[in-house]
Amino acid sequence: MRVTRAERAVADLARTERFSLALACADATLRARARRGQVVDDAAWHAWQSSMRRIAETSSERRGVRAVRALRLLADPRADSPFESAARFRLVQLGFEVRLQVEVVVPQLGRYFVDLELVDAQVFIECDGRAKYLDSSLNGGTPEQAFFAEKRRHHGITAHTGKPLVRLESHDSRTLEGLAGVLAAHGIRVPGRPAQSHDAHLVRLLQRAG
Repeated sequence: MRVTRAERAVADLARTERFSLALACADATLRARARRGQVVDDAAWHAWQSSMRRIAETSSERRGVRAVRALRLLADPRADSPFESAARFRLVQLGFEVRLQVEVVVPQLGRYFVDLELVDAQVFIECDGRAKYLDSSLNGGTPEQAFFAEKRRHHGITAHTGKPLVRLESHDSRTLEGLAGVLAAHGIRVPGRPAQSHDAHLVRLLQRAG
C-alpha cells in the first residue's frame, strides 16, 4: 500500500486544517523521531526541519505555504501531548516566549519537568488532563495517590523556584480570549500580540490563525 511520508502528511494538514491540529501532529512526529525520554536528538530535529523547508520551497501550491513554513519553525519534539501543543501555540500567539519541558531539581523530592515556562513572566504552566490522575498506567497508583503526589510536586517546584505554577485545562486554550482571561486572572500580564522577533511569515500566521 502506498502511503504519504510523515513530513508530507503534516505539510498537507498545515495547508488544509487548523494550524493547531497540524502542529500537534508535527510535534508527535518529531517526538517519535527525535526524542528518547527527555533526551532530544538535535541532528534528527534539524533533518526534519530541512525536509519541511524543501517541501515549502518546492510546493506547486502557493496556498498554505506560509503554514508549512510556520510548522517548520514551531514544531518541537519536547511537546508531550496535543493539548500541550495547542496551548503552546496560543501562548505564542499571545506574545509569550515559551520554553518546553523545563527541568527543576527539588532537594529531597527529586527531578521534575514542567510542561511550559513563560520566560519573561517567570511563570510555569502545566497542561493537565484527567488521565494524569485517573490512569494508573500513567500515574502508577490510585487517583488519590496521584493527587497527593502532584500536590507535593507542585508545592516543591513553586517553593524551590519562587515561580508560580498555573494549571490549564483543555478548554482554557480553545480561544485566544479565553486563555488571555485565565492568565490575567492569575495576575499575568498578557502582551496580546505575537512577538515581532519571530520570522515575518510566522508573525502573519500567528496574527491570522483562529
